Amino acid sequence: MPRIRKGVQLGPYNLVNPLQELDRDRAIEAWLAQLSDGRQVVLKIIRVPHEGLDDEDRQAYAIFRNEVELLQKLRHLNIVKIYPLHPQALSVEEERYLSGLVFQDETWWFWAMEHLQGGSLASRMQQMGRLPLEETAEIAYQVATALDYIHSKALVHLNIHPQTIFFRYPLSDPGPRVEAVLTDFSAATEADRPLTERGFKPYMAPERIRWARDPSDQPPDLRPVDVYALGALLYEMLAGAPPFTDRGEFLENAILEIPPPPLQRFDVPSEMEALIFQALEKKPAERPSVEEMMTSLDKSVPPPRRFGRRMAAPAAERPIPAEGIRVPAPEMPRRPQPSFFRAPLLTLRRLVSYPVPRLLQPEEGAFVKGQVTFAWEWRRRLKDNEAFQLRIWRGDEDQHVGAGDLQKEPEVEVDLDLLLSERAEEGDKCLWSVAVVQESTHWELSKEAEPRSFTYGGPPGEEEAEKEETADFEMGEGN
Repeated sequence: MPRIRKGVQLGPYNLVNPLQELDRDRAIEAWLAQLSDGRQVVLKIIRVPHEGLDDEDRQAYAIFRNEVELLQKLRHLNIVKIYPLHPQALSVEEERYLSGLVFQDETWWFWAMEHLQGGSLASRMQQMGRLPLEETAEIAYQVATALDYIHSKALVHLNIHPQTIFFRYPLSDPGPRVEAVLTDFSAATEADRPLTERGFKPYMAPERIRWARDPSDQPPDLRPVDVYALGALLYEMLAGAPPFTDRGEFLENAILEIPPPPLQRFDVPSEMEALIFQALEKKPAERPSVEEMMTSLDKSVPPPRRFGRRMAAPAAERPIPAEGIRVPAPEMPRRPQPSFFRAPLLTLRRLVSYPVPRLLQPEEGAFVKGQVTFAWEWRRRLKDNEAFQLRIWRGDEDQHVGAGDLQKEPEVEVDLDLLLSERAEEGDKCLWSVAVVQESTHWELSKEAEPRSFTYGGPPGEEEAEKEETADFEMGEGN
């Protein structure tokens, strides 16, 4: 049998390069192809043998054809475009969108779609780590508009995750034109049809897992499945990992039973955080609609939303979580004061004069717990490409346990009980500081302010005093 390779002609289409980012099914290959006039498209190709056809071959071809039939019905800015085939390519049957090239032992079926030059969201996240708030909101909003359109046609996508979302244009240019595009409709179906097992498991809604264990437990409407996946997408863009990233049965049980962990991003508005956790509700009926999610995104992070600013450490610098339910703060090198990056990234190519902030609140040695306001002042106004990192760590550690992401205001409120719940106990000495960063490709870090100490919890004897006060009050009530 011949193999698909560079230079092969499928009718008028010349195969240029394989596109591995689009290859998620071993039976189907994606290739960049070029017409004689220089136009480029992407061809999806499946090889179907003439003899020895088994159930796996039949199922793969049915999925392949179903995607073509669905995409013909969908016309939306944020959905990948399917193209009619060149007349010279219609060699097997007179269809505008699907054709095949017959060999002695097999047929190469193919269809054409647009070439999305900006790469996948998965690649973007690998480069950026956690995404900026405004970028996250804009991507989620555009994906939501596509889903809202799909749902209006009584269809569902069922396979939303970073590897199925691409960008139409490159994002490397200054002020990029941002168009997030939903691809891979291989699992898409009518909203009231039986579920399929295809999909990215960390993004699977609980009802899909329940159905896989008991096929009689079929949800009547599949649109909440897409809402859950959109909530998981929002969570991963902000946290750097999906809500649950274990494996096998442990992952399934976590999705079914465990609430998602907090985001621990101080720049996320409370309305947006509430929206994400509502979309991740275990019961489909308690999730919002896609339209409600779009409205909430616009309220919590109003447009126009800036895009393309680097806000996080590179993915290579971020440790993979052992339990897999959230990405912790990056590990710090062993230094008297923690630093946000490993040593190699601290070699700067030019000197930058950053404002070193002066810490104001809480005071040195304060006893604090619960909701705490951290405040400081700048020695000069921050520039457009400068922002800050609030950094908190236990006194006997080199690793910070929290970073307030990138506001201009020199104040942020932190829930210490939430942030330090796994790292510190009441009475532990902790430190905090603020550093300025330049939002550039290399994310240069300034000198941070001389750290201040605080004690997590109330002053010594506070608990006993509270008990005595309560006892005195109860005795007074008794009299």
